[in-house]
Amino acid sequence: MATPALPQAILDRITARNQSVRWTAILREVREFRAYICNIDSDVIMGISYPPVAVVELTPNPVCLNSSMAWDLGGSYAPGDTISSYAIDFGDSNDDTGSSGSHTYAAAGTYTVTSTIISTAGLIMMATNEVNVIDCSDPLLLDTIYSSTDGSGVFYWT
Repeated sequence: MATPALPQAILDRITARNQSVRWTAILREVREFRAYICNIDSDVIMGISYPPVAVVELTPNPVCLNSSMAWDLGGSYAPGDTISSYAIDFGDSNDDTGSSGSHTYAAAGTYTVTSTIISTAGLIMMATNEVNVIDCSDPLLLDTIYSSTDGSGVFYWT
């Protein structure tokens, strides 16, 4: 037997008033069905917290030596909470705070970028990404790379 739906008029009233409601229906006078609708977040009541989620954008990657690379942590979020701080370590003894910015590497190589997001509840999420920094002026690479003029990246072909 299907459970009867809560009448739309009641749902509309609950939504408009932002209320909790208790609803009871007797089914065939033998069974009793009770439905509880509550606008209270059970995670908050039970003290459950979720770690923030780090969303990291590094563009372009790979990047030419002495060219600017944009970084953005603005897509990061904290379920049921807000983000209190952002930090990024570029792997070359430089770091920054905030949700976005740019960075220029002074030496070619592969760097591990570590992003740290902290929620107001004190929960921490760290994410790591690799960035390849290429010396685009190297004459040995000129036959196999193309550095775009609009800053969208470095492209390889063989």
